[in-house]
Amino acid sequence: MDELLIKIRQLLAQGNIKDALTLAESIQDEYWRGYALKWVSEAFAQSGKEEAIQIAQDIPVESLKNETLYSLSYIFSKNELFKLSVSVARMIRDPYLKKKAMRTISSNLAKVIITKGVNEIKLSELQLDERDIEELKPLPYGIIYKDKKLLVGSEVHPIKGELKHGILFMESRQLSKKLKYSGEIEKVAKKEDLEALEFLFKSILQMIQKGYLSEAYNLARNLEEPERSKLLEAVGIEHLKRGDLFSAESILEEAENADSLALEIFRVYLLLKKLKKAREIIFKIKDPSLVLLAVYEYLKVELTFEIFTVFARLSGYKFGRVIKFIAFEMLKESKESGDFELLKRSRKIFLLGKLMHKGIY
Repeated sequence: MDELLIKIRQLLAQGNIKDALTLAESIQDEYWRGYALKWVSEAFAQSGKEEAIQIAQDIPVESLKNETLYSLSYIFSKNELFKLSVSVARMIRDPYLKKKAMRTISSNLAKVIITKGVNEIKLSELQLDERDIEELKPLPYGIIYKDKKLLVGSEVHPIKGELKHGILFMESRQLSKKLKYSGEIEKVAKKEDLEALEFLFKSILQMIQKGYLSEAYNLARNLEEPERSKLLEAVGIEHLKRGDLFSAESILEEAENADSLALEIFRVYLLLKKLKKAREIIFKIKDPSLVLLAVYEYLKVELTFEIFTVFARLSGYKFGRVIKFIAFEMLKESKESGDFELLKRSRKIFLLGKLMHKGIY
């Protein structure tokens, strides 16, 4: 028996599926024949051939047949043969495996839509119909069905039934809900929602890497914080890499927290010698350590006390200490590089810091 099963495996590895099927059908023991047919059926499915379904149906052991049908459903959906995948899933008699198969198809469906970088897709393009969608519900996080289309990043208003873009849909069965006094609905994400959000986050990052910046932007801006800002910032930085300063700065205005993007835009303006714009961008940076870094880099280009107004919220004592810190760092760099002009500048900054420290300036 072992030698026969090994031979079948070898034939499948060589792509000789028909001979493997002939051998599998010759096995007398129902259990082992079922296992061999499972392997053959999966091999046919990988090639997108519907013969796989009939082979699976011929498996004599019911539990093994259900497992094989689940496997075929998964393979077909991975290969974007969604109609075939749903049809196979319907054949599964085990309720748990059937439900699991439908959820797997639904998840693979979402991955395909998001990877394509589109906001909507017609059912006909996926060779699906309304009955298929009903069986695939609940749809994954961020996907909704309306008017024979699957939409990304949308929500149906719970009372009016209107479609509202700009809010990612969370399937009601995946959420705990409670009414506030204002009548609004608060959505509390469970573990499944967090997993779905992580998948969506990674998918949008992949879109950015592939250069689908417009599509990634449209999806990212519909998310909640902090994911929204993180992804918008990634889109902005990619625009900057492509030399599109205008788009990058527009995204900076829209994102709530995008310090890394702000710092990179600041550096571009500094390089272009547009110092007024560079100073303006510094005030958009929220992280104190990045503000300090930006001020230091600016002072290496131009010594102007106006730049220190970014620290205006600090007391005179703390203000002075910050300025003296910058002076010492610049002094250190000037000694290492032998830059005499930088050395003179560090001394002027130090004197200012000394006065501020004493509360004289």
